[in-house]
Amino acid sequence: MIYSIYIVNKAGSLLYSKEYGKPIETNEKLRMASLLHGLSAFALQLSPNGGQHGITDVVTTHYRLCRFESQSGMQFVVIVDLKHQGVGHFLHRLHQLYADYILKNPFYTLDNPFHGSDLFERELEKAMQTLNR
Repeated sequence: MIYSIYIVNKAGSLLYSKEYGKPIETNEKLRMASLLHGLSAFALQLSPNGGQHGITDVVTTHYRLCRFESQSGMQFVVIVDLKHQGVGHFLHRLHQLYADYILKNPFYTLDNPFHGSDLFERELEKAMQTLNR
């Protein structure tokens, strides 16, 4: 089960969030996005093997947080239950959907939060169904 999806820009600002279950307050989402951005940058500097992606996976006793950072610094984060495998493919698909349906929209202003893109939401639901199989 997917618990939530977040898209964070390279400055650590939350551009998109969606929860599937218990709703999270807006302030909590913003704090989490900023914290994850900072921790990932910190982990990148501490990496002994010259890592290039910062934090990519955090596993707890109840859920798993998976993160993908694109070449442009955009971060795609998904929180799933522990049984899910292949979340990396879903994160790459989320990045592709963002590029196809949000960035190519002539009315979208770069680095601004976005909501209500029907095509993006519809394709996101399809991608989630594939992950949940």
